Amino acid sequence: MNPVYSKAISCYASDTAGVCSALFELGGMTVVHDASGCNSTYSTFDEPRWYNSDSMTYISALTEKDVVCGNDDKLIDDIVRAAGELHPAFIMLTCSVIPFMTGCDLDAIAREVENSCHVPAFAVTLGGMTHYTVGMNQAYCRLAERFLLPGAAENKIPRSVNILGATPLDLPMNGTLESLKMFLQRNDFSIQSIWSMGSTLDELARSAGAEVNLVISSGAVELAEYMFKEYNIPFVCAQPIGVAAAERVLSALEEAIKLKRNTFCLEAPPRGRDSGKKYIIGESVFARSLAVALQQECNWSCCVIDPLAGRRELLTADDLQKNSETELELAIADAELVIADNMYEVIVPENAQMLKIPHTAFSGRCYRKQQLDLIDRTIDWESLLCRK
Repeated sequence: MNPVYSKAISCYASDTAGVCSALFELGGMTVVHDASGCNSTYSTFDEPRWYNSDSMTYISALTEKDVVCGNDDKLIDDIVRAAGELHPAFIMLTCSVIPFMTGCDLDAIAREVENSCHVPAFAVTLGGMTHYTVGMNQAYCRLAERFLLPGAAENKIPRSVNILGATPLDLPMNGTLESLKMFLQRNDFSIQSIWSMGSTLDELARSAGAEVNLVISSGAVELAEYMFKEYNIPFVCAQPIGVAAAERVLSALEEAIKLKRNTFCLEAPPRGRDSGKKYIIGESVFARSLAVALQQECNWSCCVIDPLAGRRELLTADDLQKNSETELELAIADAELVIADNMYEVIVPENAQMLKIPHTAFSGRCYRKQQLDLIDRTIDWESLLCRK
């Protein structure tokens, strides 16, 4: 379930937003079984690409009568008619909380749709009750199961890499993806595919030809595990933040290729611990990579707090998982420094400093102009500090 933030701070984007964002650029049709008018929640607020490009993301315009009586035939007929006009590469169905609670069988509806219009159709039934990372994971896995070409795995391309988990929910639209691509290419890696910004569905289908996967969000860990199991592609969960963490990511990628070993979590070599209490609140892959960068570049020992109730193996033994505002507030009560999205400021202790790093999945478009490109570059971290 999504954490219950009962007092002041925001909540993270829902699983439905994760599904829509993961599939935005791939030429498919995403249908959310929900009331009319809710499209803007999944599109304009959580999806900055919506302003400059088109995507086939639709709402079923669920009515009270539909909820009470079912009326699945209307939903199926609408989807089939739209598919006939738009010719999508695939159809993904997901739903809001009401169809989820009433037991709407989206998998059966997807089969009916595919049989009627002969377009690959599948469903993710989550109902907006979990975080965006859960929706991303499930959407990616459905896509991989259906479209990955096994033959591509027979001819692995040396030093080729898939970037997994690239959506604006976690990756700022400010040149960060371009910096990530340049980092890999500058270190003699070729990019096989990017899940899922800047690559076509056909390019994603050839992902099995890569030697290694770089997972930059916990929203793609299940996809990485699937590709390791089915195509023997090892993975590294990390972002090359700053110069120090970038070096650690390179080492991990090299080891993954050589040893066929997965790295769930970056750990920096131990250094002298400072006496201050420093916390990073955020998505685990980003936050752990940032902790490594700060430990090696500033000698700041930071405890990561994952508020998304994600995979424990993405964290070190010293990191925490807190999934309510009350728990978070208690955890950082002794903080001297908190590194988090701007909206966490209201629960930061009065005398603590804060390093604000906006996160679209948490604060939406509110602080988008303040987002930073942190990939593989020297950063004056001290200059970013501010008093609460």
